[in-house]
Amino acid sequence: IPASTPGYRLRRPIGHVKTHLVDFEVEITFIMLVKNSNEETAYEIREIVKQADRIVADNYPVEAHTVQTTDGYILTLFRIPYSLRTQNAHISNKTVLFLQHGLISSSDGWILVGPNQALPYLAADAGYDVWLGNFRGNTYSRRHISRSPEKHAFWRFSFHELAIYDLPAMFDYVLNTTRSGSLHYVGHSMGTTTIFVLMSLMPWYMERIRTAHLLAPVAYVDHQGAPLTRFTAPILGTPSPLTKALSDNNILGYNEFLSFFGAETCANEVVEETICANLLFIYTGFDPVNTNYSLIPEIIKTHPAGGSTNQIIHYMQEYVSGHFRQYDHGFKENILYYSQPTPPDYPLENVRASPPLQIYYADNDLQSSPIDVFRLLPRMGKNIELRHINLTTWNHLDYMWAFNVKKVINKIILSYISEYESERYRVRE
Repeated sequence: IPASTPGYRLRRPIGHVKTHLVDFEVEITFIMLVKNSNEETAYEIREIVKQADRIVADNYPVEAHTVQTTDGYILTLFRIPYSLRTQNAHISNKTVLFLQHGLISSSDGWILVGPNQALPYLAADAGYDVWLGNFRGNTYSRRHISRSPEKHAFWRFSFHELAIYDLPAMFDYVLNTTRSGSLHYVGHSMGTTTIFVLMSLMPWYMERIRTAHLLAPVAYVDHQGAPLTRFTAPILGTPSPLTKALSDNNILGYNEFLSFFGAETCANEVVEETICANLLFIYTGFDPVNTNYSLIPEIIKTHPAGGSTNQIIHYMQEYVSGHFRQYDHGFKENILYYSQPTPPDYPLENVRASPPLQIYYADNDLQSSPIDVFRLLPRMGKNIELRHINLTTWNHLDYMWAFNVKKVINKIILSYISEYESERYRVRE
């Protein structure tokens, strides 16, 4: 964001974070757009410190950066520039790895499994410059240059806007900051939906992506089997006075009291396994085999991280229609928005010239059905490699939080990127 923006100033650094878990002090540089010392700014700083504290407590350096989208939202990105464990701070021109979270989640989700397991930490250890994105409306991206999150106008977005505004803004910022021409992308769930939309509608961005690793891809969704989806889709999947009333609202936003209460309650082993785990399984379907129960208090402490009701409604529309298409505003408004009575499908054919796409899917993932995944193939060309998770119990959230996620997912991603970079280096020689 330009330092010359009227009424704003850049402030850096704003503080240091200390932790009793490590024997040193790590400076956290907050590159932050600040308009006045107001309540929203205080909220944003407080939440940023929470994520930073977690990363520092895990013995990794961290930076927090903000970027403004072309439609005025202010997003927070976290960067892990190097690893103290492998002492690789001196390496210049590191390969950039960008990670993007799923629905009602945040960058917190990537680090909860901790050192030796979490993809951002493993990547930093391996010498990558790691960036964690945050979509508008979540815990770390609740600001706008003119709209208050207390107003409906702030929440007027679905996953479509995340794709055409948030991802380009974050990609451009990261590539400019690192002086890199391209990056590797890892997305989970809605982080895959948005990259499909971006590559379909703004295909020139494919030149800035070296490889994309899509965990539990969500585009076509009419074969989803999650209990919550099957219950709500018939109600919310068609434009109606009800969906109109529910649209443009915050949903499942972070609440400090509920976070504390939930985390303390779920720390009880009996409650953890009977109540708290089932709150997660309502969304994913019940299958606890890979569940890391010790992680549940941390998950409850950081999730849900918030979003817009429009995102939920948009997915429910896809479930009912069987299409992967833009938001359905209803007949009259569709004519105004799209000059046709129904929303246009996303032109996935544009993805045929894509970078290598690694698609990870599982038979037991009720949010990302293999039937829906296979529908992508005829439309998207030959650069797709399917990676089937050969575990009959693997569910939608296991990609992030399973006790064996390092072996099943993270090591495979890093191995592929390493091989890609080695081949790229040989070709350049």
